[in-house]
Amino acid sequence: MKGNIFQYCVKDHRGVTLTELLVSITILVIVTVPFLSSFLAATENNVLSKDKLDAANLAQKAMEEIKSKPGFLNAEALGSPDFKIYLEDGQTTVKYKIRKIQDGSLPSDNTAYAFNSLDSLNFPIHCQIDEAHINLNGFTFDLLGGTGTENAYCLDFSGGSGIYAYQFYTEGNVAAPVALNGIGPDEPIRVKIQFLNNTSESHFNLSVDLDAIMDDREVYFYIVDNKTGIGNGNGRLNLENRGKKTFYVYNNLTSNEKQYLNVLYEVEVVVENSGDIMEKLVSYVKK
Repeated sequence: MKGNIFQYCVKDHRGVTLTELLVSITILVIVTVPFLSSFLAATENNVLSKDKLDAANLAQKAMEEIKSKPGFLNAEALGSPDFKIYLEDGQTTVKYKIRKIQDGSLPSDNTAYAFNSLDSLNFPIHCQIDEAHINLNGFTFDLLGGTGTENAYCLDFSGGSGIYAYQFYTEGNVAAPVALNGIGPDEPIRVKIQFLNNTSESHFNLSVDLDAIMDDREVYFYIVDNKTGIGNGNGRLNLENRGKKTFYVYNNLTSNEKQYLNVLYEVEVVVENSGDIMEKLVSYVKK
């Protein structure tokens, strides 16, 4: 009896044959491979999507930085037409190319200009600069000097529907808004910046933000008797756009001769990863 039980147990627990093992492995492979391939493809697509998203964000950031610098735009548009490197970080490279599309055209409201005088225009903000002081709408401020942004004054605009205000202050010392009066329903907000001593080397650093303007009201800056130009240390006025909305600059105006400048730039930004183009942006900006 014991022998029969032992024989029964041995017979019931026999191992699988090689053929059965190979068949099982083949079935497992057939079932698993499609799922594994799909998983690997999904993982690769997720990585690629993240890389493209990062490249798009980087390209947009570089584009906004480039478009906010009038002096940089003008200097680079006069240089080589080839792509230049804006940023390198490991295997990622950001390149840019700037081209002038339109140069020296008059603004849409050119019929309001008197070419021998600016007196016919309405300037809600009138700023005069001498060697050591700034006089803005009757209030006097010290000229901070230097060419760095740490010495910049801020000029912010806000409002809408014909009611506007400005704030003029240094970083960390925000001033209360001051109402802008006398702006017609169809005219831009005009700011006149005039240097009183054309032989002075003093700099006026101004950072502008229009983002709190709630409508499409335009802002024009008129730069009078500037020594050599604007932006990034080129001339006595360093004018930077701190916001996203665009303002217009009429530079190289003098007390005797008026030359109006309104330039349209084409900016192209490319983001590469290990030599492959991940993102490409083309945008236009008027300065």
